[in-house]
Amino acid sequence: MAGVVLGFGFAGTGCGDDGGAATEDMAVDAPDAAEPLPDPPTFEVVPDPDVLTGCEAEIPGPGEVRAKRVACPEELPQGALVMGREGDIVLSNSQISVVIRTGTEAATLIGAYPGGIIDAARHGEPDLLQEAFVSLDLSIARPSDIVITAAGADGVARVEVPFEIERLEVISAALGGLLPNPPAFGLLRYELHPDESTLRVEVQFAAEAGTRVLAAQPGLVARAAGAARAQLPGAGVLGDDVNSGDAEDSAGFVGMLFESPETALGFRIASDEGSASRIAGVYLTQSARILAPAGEAVTVAAELALGATAAEVHALLTAGDELEEVTLSGAEEVEIRLEDEFWLRTRLSPGENTLRVPAGSRSYVPGFERYYAAEVNDDAGAVVELEPAPVAILEVDATAEGEALPVRVTGVRDGEEILRRVVRGTTAIRLPPGPLSVTLSRGYEYDLHQQDVDLETAAPVQVTADLPRVVDTTGWVAGDFHLHTEMSTDSTHPVADAVRILAGEGIEVAASTDHDFITDYGPELQAAELDGLILAVPGVEASDPILAHVGGYPLVRDPDRAGFGAPVWFPSDPTALFGELRALGDESLGGAIVQLNHPYRGRSGWLKAIALDPMTGMATVTPTEIGIPADAPIAEFDWDVVEVFNDGAGSQDEETLAAFLGLWENGWRFGMVGNSDSHDPGRPGGSTRTLVRVPDDAPGAYAWGDIAAAFAAREMTVSGGAFVEATLEGVAGDTATIRVRVQAPPYVELDRLRVYAGSATVLDQAIPASSEVVRVDETLDVELGGATFFMVRADGPRGAPPVLPFAAFGATNPILVE
Repeated sequence: MAGVVLGFGFAGTGCGDDGGAATEDMAVDAPDAAEPLPDPPTFEVVPDPDVLTGCEAEIPGPGEVRAKRVACPEELPQGALVMGREGDIVLSNSQISVVIRTGTEAATLIGAYPGGIIDAARHGEPDLLQEAFVSLDLSIARPSDIVITAAGADGVARVEVPFEIERLEVISAALGGLLPNPPAFGLLRYELHPDESTLRVEVQFAAEAGTRVLAAQPGLVARAAGAARAQLPGAGVLGDDVNSGDAEDSAGFVGMLFESPETALGFRIASDEGSASRIAGVYLTQSARILAPAGEAVTVAAELALGATAAEVHALLTAGDELEEVTLSGAEEVEIRLEDEFWLRTRLSPGENTLRVPAGSRSYVPGFERYYAAEVNDDAGAVVELEPAPVAILEVDATAEGEALPVRVTGVRDGEEILRRVVRGTTAIRLPPGPLSVTLSRGYEYDLHQQDVDLETAAPVQVTADLPRVVDTTGWVAGDFHLHTEMSTDSTHPVADAVRILAGEGIEVAASTDHDFITDYGPELQAAELDGLILAVPGVEASDPILAHVGGYPLVRDPDRAGFGAPVWFPSDPTALFGELRALGDESLGGAIVQLNHPYRGRSGWLKAIALDPMTGMATVTPTEIGIPADAPIAEFDWDVVEVFNDGAGSQDEETLAAFLGLWENGWRFGMVGNSDSHDPGRPGGSTRTLVRVPDDAPGAYAWGDIAAAFAAREMTVSGGAFVEATLEGVAGDTATIRVRVQAPPYVELDRLRVYAGSATVLDQAIPASSEVVRVDETLDVELGGATFFMVRADGPRGAPPVLPFAAFGATNPILVE
């Protein structure tokens, strides 16, 4: 369900002061029904009066620890995902820093509350955590206060958060408002000790007054960096055909590990029962339900650990377990197998690495950069010197029109894509040896270079090419206005990689539109030195999973609001989103453009939801029939552009086109765009694109004002491999004379040209097979049949993998006959 966190959470359970486990299978001494219920427990929170103020930029030294309010950016961890602000609480020691969200809202999830962990990193290493929430069933903790109770002078830094459990409205709205709310409250405690790389977490849950027994499932809902490989030991890498596992798989480890090329993070519940799972980009860990009789509290304990590698984090989290230690060296990465089944994947630090594994027959598969060798090292010893995985070097020297512009490199072996990377100039790429089909490309405006090579360990293999720009788009810039990254709950695509791919696809203007999160591409574009090539503005896709997805850009970000100010689409209705997005628009850039996304897709297509009649341009349902207020103005279409083509030109897009033309016939003059709706590199940004007319298409010569003006004038044309232009040359009676020009790079096939007058197809002719760039360049006379506008479209029979993933197409916006 795009854009929605379906989080149950994590849980380990304990009962009473001693923290002993309490589950559904254990007897609980609930108060007798005839007796008055005891009063609920109380949780006393006493602030530490000696909290430091001001900026403490220096990292605490050995033996030191502190908790304080953030007073300057230097107190925060590093990395693109850092969301801490002044006023949040940072716990730090000589090894790590952890930031707790304060204020009135969560950082990432609209409708959620503060009190969660938003940043966690070792000093000098990037933050891998977006946010982690305490939950109970499908509800979460809503703090009444967030208090520093130990500032560090006594050898511990502690933050305590008294809370009530409240329904998470984003979940409730997605489930039709039927979500019950557990009658619970409690105390959340974060604790950091000197020189440790683990944060101790303790949650006490209790039943509200009048509740005889609280029976619910506590948990943690976590979102992590897209670059982090998530795994459950014993089950697998989550997302690689595995999306869940339980404690039985992982020798009692109830938690998850996350590892990026630079660092690692993990958390674990103090429980022998439970499971972990992944729903898109959301990670859940949970154990058996807790039972808390009236008047008593149940304690849940967990740890969050940080380390250089997944193995190091796992060792920290299993320090008290009865596991065997194995020392490994010699490889960059390794997959450890127990009894020929997956146990753990981890990078290895130079030298010796100590891993903790269950007893049993062990084998090892060496790897590098997430490529793994076919050979298995069998060795039951306690010290193992691994044979490194063989490495070959592909040297790519790629330019475009003689310039060191970003170029996409794709490598296919045995029908499987094993390489997709954007390079600039000369780049050495490490790969496993073997045959490889290499493709260099830079979007549909350039020709490509394909070359088969055989990679060997003995010497690098070179691929050199200068890609020519063959499609003449003078006066136009290529844009994509529907893009997702790791900031969307259904994507794990890192922002940094997403912007590089946009550059490698030749995209020149972009709007970020993550689900319910206003992302700013600016910092990553600057870091990659791409800000001179791509004009990017912040935007959002407001993502009601039942009725509509609506985009808006450019918007103003607000770091104090959840989703950086993304509109809350519940408990409102989609008709209110249009105005809310306009209110968020950046007036310095001309205000927001409101975009109706994929209007006929599943349950999130608005025109499908209102059962639009294309002939009349009217909704054929009432608001109450689709579950929104009776006075909702569903007949008022307050958007600027319609995303007619989404990731190609499929059947839903044909429905959208028919409705779009019907709306035009009824006087609604919306613009048309086509976008990739990219969520991952397999469907890269720009795969479907909108070319926008500008006064000067040289990099840096156009501004967002030029883009907005073109949108207002509908001077856009959609390209999925074909660039279609059309102009009105004249009108004689009911006949229009139009000039049509269709271009495509040599590798794209086109076979059909259509002209629509109104919603009717008035010309449908073949495009001869050709590898020439200009496929159509002619003047056509078309009968209008009384229509007041026309549009032109070209299509092809198939795609051109790996560059063009669907059948080629291109289409102009409607052009008025005046």
